[in-house]
Amino acid sequence: MCCRHRWSSYYRVRAYNGSDSPYSNTASATTQAETSLPVGIAYDVVTDGDYAYVASDLYGGVVVVEVTAPTHPRGVGAVGVGFSPERLDRAGSLLVVTGVGNAIAVVDVANPFEPMLVGSLGVRASEVAVQGSYAYLVDAKGFAPYHLRVVDLSHPGAPVLAAEITVPGVPLDIAVVGDYAYIASNSVLLVVDVSLPSAPAVVSSLAVACRSIAASSGYAYIDKPDSYGALQVVDISNPTAPRIVRQNQVGLQFNRLVVQGSKVYSVWRDNQCVNKGFLLMDVANPAAPFTTGGLYMTSGAFSVAAYAPHAYVADTDGLTVIDVSDPYEPVIVGNAQ
Repeated sequence: MCCRHRWSSYYRVRAYNGSDSPYSNTASATTQAETSLPVGIAYDVVTDGDYAYVASDLYGGVVVVEVTAPTHPRGVGAVGVGFSPERLDRAGSLLVVTGVGNAIAVVDVANPFEPMLVGSLGVRASEVAVQGSYAYLVDAKGFAPYHLRVVDLSHPGAPVLAAEITVPGVPLDIAVVGDYAYIASNSVLLVVDVSLPSAPAVVSSLAVACRSIAASSGYAYIDKPDSYGALQVVDISNPTAPRIVRQNQVGLQFNRLVVQGSKVYSVWRDNQCVNKGFLLMDVANPAAPFTTGGLYMTSGAFSVAAYAPHAYVADTDGLTVIDVSDPYEPVIVGNAQ
């Protein structure tokens, strides 16, 4: 299949506004409202389409950014979590935040303008996926043996460790879809039955190294962390026998993968860690994935969230909003610094 894809460059100028804050109201793609809270360096992001929830270094916690006007995103609420945040995920009005230290935090965002820290648990985690009233955690920072940990969030103010199992390799990312958790590690892709969250059970593995994973019904999407760099499509329709069906060679290293509908959204860096940016791929035909478009970005891109027709990139300059209504020509339309 022949396809067209175009790349654009976007350069952001940060100006000093003479106040105590280094953030300028005129230093981004769009003019920020005076009432917008600054975002700072954004390490991760999830969204419900109206709000983006950002792991921010500026507050040592979460910043809520209203994105109903994509060209004018604005910070509307923030809360600290007691440690430097790195990753987060959301189910309903609850966020679970992981980061530096030996704890996770539970944040209630039912009122986006007043997010509240409601609970914490002394368990270390680097990656998190939340589904229903459970958080699924893996940690790559410690030493073997490594674990999958399941935390019960039924009482957000008092989260409880519900289960813990040892997993092979160094777990680097996790996705949960339905009754299964999929763990990307430096040696295998692991499939774990979590239909009973208090008793997770490994059902299969695929001998392939991967650092990032996204999953939807029937397929998982993983990176190929070598000098050739690729998106690999894995058929998980039979969880006991996952198999690679195709790969899309891109020559890039993915920091994060997210799937929504027939598109995989990613942020990447090159093998020299010099260039970085955003990439959009079409997986409507899993046997023939292809790149549609992308953007070079001058800021470090750490993570991405998607809510069509927009993608939201967490980067060193805050939260960047990208219009992907034309997948062949994604365009940056807003930024909250």
